Amino acid sequence: MDNKRFISICKQSVAEYAKADEDSIFVTWLVKAADNNKAMLGIEGESSDYYECTYKGSEHKLYMDVYTRAQHLGITDEALKSFEFKQNVMDELEA
Repeated sequence: MDNKRFISICKQSVAEYAKADEDSIFVTWLVKAADNNKAMLGIEGESSDYYECTYKGSEHKLYMDVYTRAQHLGITDEALKSFEFKQNVMDELEA
């Protein structure tokens, strides 16, 4: 399925499920591999749900998963440096 048709079907599916206006739905990620398509979508103004649509070409079927964000955590640069250090140490231990 081409991307334009796939996105149209995804937006219609999300709009129907969430009872939202199709124009308020946006795509954050899109990929096509072989005869499969996958996209992540959201709805403007709605911060807790994300929608993953997958079209499996071999099955001629669209799947939609709905994810609700439980938390939104911030990680400081200082903490990120600590993560990088820990990964470097783990890499050295495995070598």
